[in-house]
Amino acid sequence: MKQNKIFKTFTAPHKKFKIWGVVFVVLSVVMMLLLAQITQLFIDTVYSSSGTTNANFGIIWTYFISHFGAPEIGTLVLILSIAFVLVAMLKSACTFGANQCFFTHASRARSALRKSCFKKLSFTDFAPAPQKTFFNLTSDITDFAEAIYSHKPKMIENAARVILAMILCFFIQAQIALAMFVFLPAILIVGFALKKKLVSLFSEARSRKSDMFGKSEEMIKNIREIKIFGSENWATKKYGALNQSHTNAVIKSQSAINHRKIWLNLLRVGGIATAVGLGAYACFNELITVGYFVLIMAYAIIIFDAAVNFMYALYDHRAASVSARRLGQFLDAPSSIKINAATLAPKFDIEFQNVGLNMGKQRVFGGLNFTIPYGTHTMILIENDQAKQALAKMFLRLVPNTSGTILYHQNPCQIYDISSLRKGFSYVAQEPAIFEGTILDNITMFEKPNMKKFAHAIELCDLQNLVESFGDKENHFLAESGKNLPAQLRQRIALARAVYRGAPVLLLDNAFNKFSAREGKALLKKLKEIYAHKTIIFLAEDDSLKAMFEHIVEIGGDK
Repeated sequence: MKQNKIFKTFTAPHKKFKIWGVVFVVLSVVMMLLLAQITQLFIDTVYSSSGTTNANFGIIWTYFISHFGAPEIGTLVLILSIAFVLVAMLKSACTFGANQCFFTHASRARSALRKSCFKKLSFTDFAPAPQKTFFNLTSDITDFAEAIYSHKPKMIENAARVILAMILCFFIQAQIALAMFVFLPAILIVGFALKKKLVSLFSEARSRKSDMFGKSEEMIKNIREIKIFGSENWATKKYGALNQSHTNAVIKSQSAINHRKIWLNLLRVGGIATAVGLGAYACFNELITVGYFVLIMAYAIIIFDAAVNFMYALYDHRAASVSARRLGQFLDAPSSIKINAATLAPKFDIEFQNVGLNMGKQRVFGGLNFTIPYGTHTMILIENDQAKQALAKMFLRLVPNTSGTILYHQNPCQIYDISSLRKGFSYVAQEPAIFEGTILDNITMFEKPNMKKFAHAIELCDLQNLVESFGDKENHFLAESGKNLPAQLRQRIALARAVYRGAPVLLLDNAFNKFSAREGKALLKKLKEIYAHKTIIFLAEDDSLKAMFEHIVEIGGDK
C-alpha cells in the first residue's frame, strides 16, 4: 500500500471534515489579509489631511464615500476600529473551526487505521524474531495523524497566504509585486531540492533507531547469558556502535535540513528587503501612500514567511509519509497466522500439556501441566514477571509456545480461527492500554455501543463519578496512553472494557496492582459475582489474594 493510497483509504470516508477545514483555513487567511487592509486605511486616515481623497483609499472605501458621503475623521476611525475588532474575531473563529475540522478528520482516520492495525496484529505471530517489525507501529500511527491534523493544513494555509497576498500586491503596486514574485520560484527550487534527500535520510535515521532498540531488546532478553559468560563488553560495544550509527544518521539528516534552511531564510530576507526598499521609494515619490507602504511591508512578510513555512510543512509531511508507507507495507504483508475454519465453543476447558517457552536462547519455563475447567476461578502464581506476561499472551496466542500443547475444548489451540479464539477472552494487562478517543470508545473498543452493558461496566468498576465529572460525560476525550488520567483510573477503564466484552474467560494479569489491597479485594469480589459461572484466570507474583480462589497453580523456576 503506497503512502498516498493509505492516506486516501483512511481519510476518504471523512472527507467532509477536510473540505470544511480548508474552507475555514481560506476564510481565516482572508480575514488576516483584511486586517492588514484595515490597518492601511487607518494609517492613511490619520495621515491624510482630508481623510476622504480617492488617492488614499481603496476601491471599497471609494465606493462607500461616493454613495454615502465622506464621514468625519473621528467617525471613520471609529468605524475602522470596530471593523478591525470584528474581523479579528472572525479570524479567530475561522481558525478555531479549521482546527476542529482537521482534528476530527485526523482522529477518525486514526481510529480507522488503528482498527485495521489491531485486526492485522490479531493475525500476526509475536515470536521473538519478528517483533522488530512492529517496533514503530504506535509512533507511525501518530505520525500519520500528525500529517492530517498538522502538516497538510499548514501547507494549505501557507499556500493560500502566498497566493492571495500576491494577488492583492499586484492590485496595490504591480512593479513591486513582480520584484517580489521573482523570489518565490527560488524558494520553491531550493526547498524541493531537499525533498528526496530528506526522505532517504529520514528513513535511514528511523531504520538505525529501530536496529538500535531491537538490539537492546535482544540484550535484555539474553541478559542472563551475557552475565554468565562475562560478555558485558561485547554487548556494550555492539549497542554503542548501533547507537553511534543512529546518531550519525540523525546529524546527517538535520545538517542537510539546516543547510537548506539557511538558503531559504536568506531568500526570505532578500524578498522582504526588496519589497520594503521598492515600497519606500514609491512612498517617498508619492506613488503610494504611507498606509500602502505599511501594507506592502505586511504582505511581503506574510508572503515570504508563508513560502518558507510551506517548505517546512512539506518536510514534515514527507517525513510522516515514510511512516505511512511503512504502515502500508505492514497492512499489505501476508498474515503469519493461518486463518482456520474451526470456531471455539462458547464454553471451553483449558489444558496445558508439557508446555514450554524459550525466548531466543533463554528458557522462560518448561513442562507446564495443569487444567482449568470451565467455570472455575484459578490463580496462577508465577514468580518471574517476564514469564507471567509471556504466559498471559500464550493463552491468547500472542506468543506461541515452544514445546508441548495447549488444548481448548480438548483440541489444540492452533486449529481455531484466531479471531474466534481471542473473542473467548476478556484480557486485562498489568499495564492497561488507553487509546486516543472517548471514554465510551475505550470501553466499547470503538464498536457500536450497547449503552446498557456500558452502564453496567462503569458501575461495576466504580467509574460513574469519573464519567459524571465531565460535561460531555462518556464522550469525554482521553489522550493517547491515558496521559490525562491517573494510573488507577486507567486500570478501572481496562477492567470495565473486559466486563463490557463479557467473554467466557476473564484473564487478569496482575490487574489490581494500581489499587490498595482492600480496593483490589472489593473489585475482585464483584468480578467473581458476575463471573460466577464463567472462568477467571488471575496471574500474580504474590499470594495476597490466594484465599479468594478455589484453584491454585504454582509455577516456579523453569516450570
